[in-house]
Amino acid sequence: MLEKIRQLAPETDERGVLPLEGLKAAAEAGLFEKSDFAENMWTVFDLAQVCGSTAACAAVMLTAANMAEKTAPEVRSAVSRGVPVSICRGEISFEKGKISGICHHAPFPGMAEYYVVISGRQAYLVNGGADGTEAGHLDDKMGLRGMVTGTLKFENTPAVALETPAEDIRLQAMMAALSAGLALSGANEAREHAYRRVQFKRRITEFENTRLALADCFTAAEAGRAMLEKCAHAAGNRDPRFAELAAMAKLYCCRSAVDSLRRCVQVMSGSGYMRDFPVEVKYRDAKTAEVFFAEPSELGFFIADCRGVN
Repeated sequence: MLEKIRQLAPETDERGVLPLEGLKAAAEAGLFEKSDFAENMWTVFDLAQVCGSTAACAAVMLTAANMAEKTAPEVRSAVSRGVPVSICRGEISFEKGKISGICHHAPFPGMAEYYVVISGRQAYLVNGGADGTEAGHLDDKMGLRGMVTGTLKFENTPAVALETPAEDIRLQAMMAALSAGLALSGANEAREHAYRRVQFKRRITEFENTRLALADCFTAAEAGRAMLEKCAHAAGNRDPRFAELAAMAKLYCCRSAVDSLRRCVQVMSGSGYMRDFPVEVKYRDAKTAEVFFAEPSELGFFIADCRGVN
């Protein structure tokens, strides 16, 4: 299943289209059936190592399914079949069972079976085919191109208020898992390339700068994985520090992934920035993930507040 998604990844990035075939393959393998946060997070981590866009779509879909599960179990059913379900945030008004407003950079505009729309601390569920729902301009992103995003407008659209309070904190942890997976796979690919490449009659893995660069990449990947383990443990035990840990994980994993993949591109030299090699795509995906669903400065201010630095 992962190999099939890997083969589909270049076309997904090149065309900037929703990876429906990859999502269906993941669903048929049973990856989207469970609601356990830790399992969902590691699913995203594994998918990110073969296709960042498919992993990002999975992160959005699994988080949306978890938020809607108490009120609308049919959302989980749709996700378990690999059907796109979106989660987006915007300035939304709710009156008499209908919402109005606009969401920018919303995943899968006009393509989702359901939308979980967050406004403040409240979330609403909207059927994808509901009256008053209109998809607008699509974003032309540098990375995660298969997770199609754009403008989504609502005008007196029927909606249901969800019992679960709006909590996209888990989505931050999911994006951390995506970034950690990108970083680890990029380091593995750079290592394999360096092992095969010969300069001055020596494999470049024998050169000091290559060894130290890749050592830093693997160290950062393992540190990121340790932060994800702590997030999973906190979520499973309802630790009140989960929100802080999720913010820390996204801030560190996304930042370190960008730095690690920059090093991987450098290790691979001219091949690193060629579209023929997946490291170039992973680098763009990691940079996009860094600012998606909470920018670094936003996360930094939140962490500072949690630690009394104000």
